Amino acid sequence: MKKDLPEVNEAGPFSLGDNDSMAILSPPSLNPINMRLILNEKDNKRMEVNKMINFLIGATILFIAINLFYFFSNKTYKKSTFSSALFLKLFFVLLGVLVGFTFLYYLLSMKETIIVQSLSSRKPIEPTLLNLFYFSGETLLSVGYGDILPIGPARFFAIIESMIGILLPTAYFMKAIDLSNQSKHK
Repeated sequence: MKKDLPEVNEAGPFSLGDNDSMAILSPPSLNPINMRLILNEKDNKRMEVNKMINFLIGATILFIAINLFYFFSNKTYKKSTFSSALFLKLFFVLLGVLVGFTFLYYLLSMKETIIVQSLSSRKPIEPTLLNLFYFSGETLLSVGYGDILPIGPARFFAIIESMIGILLPTAYFMKAIDLSNQSKHK
């Protein structure tokens, strides 16, 4: 048994019918007013997602801060030979070195390109303070992600910075061990 299908004329299912103009009706979702509503809904959803992400970032930072507070206020930590003063001194010295090398790289970048995306493409990376701070941080802390590479005179300074980044914490731990040994002998 055949079911009767609706007649579709030559203009297609959205035609006006017998009208010779054969104008095609647009689906309701494509009309300009509906498009604005859809875009506004997407913007609202994006704003809600951004608010949630910002909240989660704040909660994560708070979680990290609470863990650090717990570590430094813990009785076991207080009985250890860890020196807070020495730690803070190391932190601020490393931060100062990081900022100093950031400005050094910035000054070098005023003369020529000093950081690129890869050695094969040599696509220059914009020398903004944020990019240079990031590069300086990954060099000082010996992270070396490989997404930013130094070229020219920046290579020499990157080696110096990475040596400082290795030697300063080593000197810190040596001093902490020395202080620990001195306190045990007393």
